[in-house]
Amino acid sequence: MSVSGYWELWPDIDELTRFEVVDSSERRRILAQEEARLVEEAASISRRLHRIRSQQNDCILVCTLPAEILCLIFLSVRQADGSVWDIIAISQVCQRWREIALGNSELWTHLTIRHGPFSLTLVERAAGRPLHLQEWHTSEQPPDWLTGWMKRVQTVDLELSHQRMQKFSEYLALDAWDSLESLSLAVEYDDLAVFTANFGFGGQVPPMLQHLQLRHVGPSFWNGLMFGRNLRTLDLELDKQLMPNFAVFMRLLNNHPTLEILKLTVFGRWPYPAITPAIPPSAATVTLETIRHIELQVERDMDSAALFRHLNIPLPSGKRFGFSLQVHTQDYRSSESAGPLFSLPADSSNLAILETMTHASLTQGCTVGTSWLIQLSAYDVDSESYVDISGWLCNASQSARAHSFRLNLIRFGTLFDRNHLTSLEIFVSPQLLLGITIDDWRGLFHSLRFLCTFKYKPFKYKPPLSIPPEDENQESNLQLQDHADPPAAALSQCLSNLLTALEVSGPDSLVAPSLTDLHLDQIPLPILAIVEDDIARCVQNRREHGIYSFQLTVNGTVRPLDNPTAAL
Repeated sequence: MSVSGYWELWPDIDELTRFEVVDSSERRRILAQEEARLVEEAASISRRLHRIRSQQNDCILVCTLPAEILCLIFLSVRQADGSVWDIIAISQVCQRWREIALGNSELWTHLTIRHGPFSLTLVERAAGRPLHLQEWHTSEQPPDWLTGWMKRVQTVDLELSHQRMQKFSEYLALDAWDSLESLSLAVEYDDLAVFTANFGFGGQVPPMLQHLQLRHVGPSFWNGLMFGRNLRTLDLELDKQLMPNFAVFMRLLNNHPTLEILKLTVFGRWPYPAITPAIPPSAATVTLETIRHIELQVERDMDSAALFRHLNIPLPSGKRFGFSLQVHTQDYRSSESAGPLFSLPADSSNLAILETMTHASLTQGCTVGTSWLIQLSAYDVDSESYVDISGWLCNASQSARAHSFRLNLIRFGTLFDRNHLTSLEIFVSPQLLLGITIDDWRGLFHSLRFLCTFKYKPFKYKPPLSIPPEDENQESNLQLQDHADPPAAALSQCLSNLLTALEVSGPDSLVAPSLTDLHLDQIPLPILAIVEDDIARCVQNRREHGIYSFQLTVNGTVRPLDNPTAAL
């Protein structure tokens, strides 16, 4: 501030007339003293304002919370956001919040490359806690400071470009990652290139590694590869070119006996690249005693069946447990896939989980063109275990798909003939039942000795709400024609075959002896009128042969035992 400015601030300019000021240096001294006095007054006022504002903050409800409660709130913010960006903002709200945030080292353990040199400050605030590396920006180079802290990194969750992954791969091979428990790496997908990384870990397998997830990046070499004896989760989403051959993959599973979760998504035909008429016999199986969840996404059903044929999944003795199996075949154009139930080998005695299933359903899902998705859902209420398998019927004519569904229905009886399945529901289009004969239904019910409830409800196709003009007269019309209900005579014959199969025609011909509830839902009344005699005969026949509690429910109405067709 200029001297003239200080003259304006002087309390009484006339007082200067009492001094004989002839020396400019003396004038500067006087002004300096006055400046110091005003600065001290300003500081005093600032301190008083700070105390008043702090007291005002203390009156706000959130500021009355104990420090421990605020710390838990800050932790929940960090956990929801997954980074420390919000924590940095929280630490700048007020002095009390800053003291609480800086005093809790757990808030500062999640690092991102975008923090730049500030990451070193975060590492210091994290004290000696394990570090978590995440949110790597693809345009940034890996930091040089990482080499000094690799032994403290507990989790890594990064998505990188090919060039950046190459640099980070050097860190993976550079030194031991003694504290690493979870490693998740993803590379930007490129259908024209594949990328590999060196999982050397400085020549020492991370002793604490439990979870491994790889997306479009695979190891440079698979033979003899070990991710530690403590690995619990193996999650791979790889192109077939990044996958090892089948024998090496099975050795990889065998090398990790504590595996609990296996997720595998393969783009392309693996393990068999060409058309394979039959699954080669298994030379040896790998036993996964601790596995509790398997999730597969492969191109064809035979790819999944090949893997399961080489796995032995026993149930733990002496206790029930939750196990989940999910399989989905991705290619809906291939004519090689027979259907979803062929994702499991015909002899599934090595998959003990199937024996625990008590409820199952075969459901028709979405359609793509003329391809129909079929889903098998089975579960066990007691153990909360479930099996979820979905796949496409062959992309061909309607009669070909009906034949494909018939093969899957027969396969169902083969897969579940050893368990205590008590409930089965079929929810598919009537077109898919056209190829199922009386003997086919009898074979299915003969396999399901403990079946108590059977339900059938036709799937109704709903066309899309909006149809692009260029497709209006092409694929959309083809779908509508493809899903048109069959003639009444054909549909009534399907139901007649089902009801006739449940009748007792001679000695030892009783099928599904435990079946007491048959449900037919959303059946058009004209169709029921045609099969009226079949309904009455089926109910009477089963009751005469000792199944006195057998009853038929049509469209939600339980029929009287003495007149099951009264409501038609």
